Parts: sequence; structure tokens; C-alpha cells
Amino acid sequence: MKIAFDAKRYFHNSSGLGNYSRTLVNGLMSRYASEIEFNLLDKPKKAFPWWRSYGMGTVASKWGANIFHGLSNELPFDLPKSIKTVVTIHDVLFKSRPNDYPFFDSLIYDFKTNYALKRADLIIATSDFTAAEIKKYYASEVEKYYYNKKLKIKVLYQSISTKYISNSWCPNSKMPYFIYHSSFVSRKNHVNLIKAFSSVCHLLPHNLILAGKGNLESELIQLVEDLKLNDRIIFYHFPSDSELEKLLVESSGFIYPSFSEGFGIPIVEAATIGIPMAVSNIPVFQELMNDVESVIWFDPLSLNEIANSILALTNLKSMNYSSIITKVDENNISKQYLDLYQSLL
Repeated sequence: MKIAFDAKRYFHNSSGLGNYSRTLVNGLMSRYASEIEFNLLDKPKKAFPWWRSYGMGTVASKWGANIFHGLSNELPFDLPKSIKTVVTIHDVLFKSRPNDYPFFDSLIYDFKTNYALKRADLIIATSDFTAAEIKKYYASEVEKYYYNKKLKIKVLYQSISTKYISNSWCPNSKMPYFIYHSSFVSRKNHVNLIKAFSSVCHLLPHNLILAGKGNLESELIQLVEDLKLNDRIIFYHFPSDSELEKLLVESSGFIYPSFSEGFGIPIVEAATIGIPMAVSNIPVFQELMNDVESVIWFDPLSLNEIANSILALTNLKSMNYSSIITKVDENNISKQYLDLYQSLL
């Protein structure tokens, strides 16, 4: 079985989509090298900018691929019909939260996703929530052009690197802090978190660490300066893997106030370490954490609820996240992918 992968995110993305691509492909390679021949396709240096859309499919065909897997919401337009196709849809936030995206970017994402859903023999969604969103925004459009075609959506959670499982929570009692690891973009809701923390930080010794990168970073830094919290809120611009692991392990708690997500890999990473959590009560988080007791839930729109959750987080101890860890077990998920690939041939 020869499988070609769109490996742009695998090689060039250090956050969510890249982590998904690397964990999935590396997990399959380590377990099923005898069953699968892999080809990780990346745009050649001198190729045209649109090579992923027109060019990558031809390369996969000449290599002799039986299956092509688009790891991030799209498939090339030049794939022969003889090649079976799989596409992973991580989210359709450009449809549900269009104001978070530049107008023309949204149009491009929508066009590519729409085509991928029509072309794919199998659609993988990274959560039940994302599967429901795909059906909400695209089912009628797909059926309009492909009569009697059913959206074949399989939900497979994103597995995580086993490096996190080897760690255990050991909070720094001398310099306690809470951590939020996420991109600095509007839907991640850093502004409300900073404002809520400013209202209660005088009641606790904990600092707040914001780790990540994104286009709102300078705006958030300015907000912290305006609130005179430079000594209480610390920014880590794109920490390395080892730095992030250390920050997570030694934190007193993890806060995730996002307005909307397709999955939420930082929650799973924190869960494997055993960190107490306060998270927004959005559907996908409730899906992931529905069997976990003692999680602190809050409305991400409410500064008061976020502030109270920060205070409540100081009283939580290590928690049992076994239900989440089972859902993202790498062995189990790799085997499910292998079975799905084999079912297409």
C-alpha cells in the first residue's frame, strides 16, 4: 500500500496542524512500515506557488500512490480518479467565525474545503463537533453537485506525542503560575483572560504565563503594560518543545478560555501531565472532558466567571484524566487509520 501525504504542515508548521501531521505520520511509520510505503510530499524550491493545488497530485500519481491523504482540509486538483483520497478536516472556523479571517483567505479556505469534501473517498474529522459543523455548512452544497453522495465522515481524535505522557505534574511552589499555551489570535480570547486576571491577581501569588505566537502579540503586550501587570503576566514567544514541557509540568494550572476550537490539543497535552484545568464551556471541550470530574468550566464571554475560575484553580489538586488519554491513545488511533486506509483498496 503506497500512501502519499500532503506534508506541508509536517515540515513547516510548528503548532496544531503540524503536530497532527507529524504525530500521525510518525506513529504510522513506527508501527506499520512493513504495510505502508510513505511519500511525504513538499513543494520543491523552484516550483510554482500553486504547486500543492496543481502539481502535487501529478507527482503522487507518477510515484504510484494508491491513496492520497490531505492532512489539512485540502486535496490537489490534479489527482487522477484512480487514486483513493482521504482528507482530514480540522475545523471550519472560517465559516462559523468569518470575522477572524481576511475576506479573501476565507474564500480560498471555503473553496478548497468544498472541493476536498466532494473529491474525498473518506473524510476524517478530529471531533464530533467538527463533524457536525461540516454537515451544517457543507452537506447541502456537496449534495447539490453530487446527487446521492453521502458525506462519509469518520471521527478520529488527534493523538499526541508520547513525550508528554512520560511527564508528571510537579508545580513550582516557590514561583507559582498559571499557563495558557495558544496562538495569539482573537478567537483564543487572551484579552478577556488578561482582564479577568487583572481583577483578581492581588488575591493570589500566582503569575500568568502566555506562551505562543500570533498577530495579536503586540496588542496583548500593550494591554498588559496599560494594566501595569508586566511583573505578573509573562509572555513566552513561541517556546521550544523542551521549554513548553517544563512550563507545563511546573505550572499550578492550565487555563483555556478559547471561544471556538476544532479540537483542542493543548487540553490533551495538559491532561497527560495531570495539570488541573479551567476551560471555556464550548462544545468541543465538553466533548473531550465530559467524563472528567473537577474540571472548572466558565463562559468565555464572562470576565467574572473567568476571574472566579482563576481563583478556584488555586484549590485544585492533580486530576484523573484517564478517559481523555484513552481517547487519544496513539496505538489505537494509528491502528484505526491503517484499517481505514486498507478499507479503501
